[in-house]
Amino acid sequence: MSRLRLSVEDLERCWLPQSAIDLIEVIGTVATLTLMQRYGGITLALPRSIGADHDLSRLIGHDAARKLVEHWGGDRVYIPKADNAVRCVRDQEMIRRYDAGDRPQELALEYKITDRHFWRVMKKPMLVPGQRPPPKDDRQLSMLDD
Repeated sequence: MSRLRLSVEDLERCWLPQSAIDLIEVIGTVATLTLMQRYGGITLALPRSIGADHDLSRLIGHDAARKLVEHWGGDRVYIPKADNAVRCVRDQEMIRRYDAGDRPQELALEYKITDRHFWRVMKKPMLVPGQRPPPKDDRQLSMLDD
């Protein structure tokens, strides 16, 4: 499975704080999103070394946890909480990986979403948080309108 990395411009478009971008550069997008979903808004005291049975290793994978500790081991690291940005980054990366040939079922499982939600993400226009959606096309009649 190919692992695509989002560019810094993609990340900045999602209004991610620099601390999240730094984490992504060290441990990757999926591990960072998982870390932010679990510990967003918390300062973690990282150990100087880490084993496969450590909570962080079980959460983000031992390889990502090892990279995290190699980079910031022994320090306290603030894990940003940026829910809208997390969804934006996740959605952009899923779209890019799908376009590159990754299977929808594998992506849905990896990002812990339903396959129905995956297809909703694929269909919606990519918006930057705070940006207004495109105007509704009034030419199409709704079955629910009177």
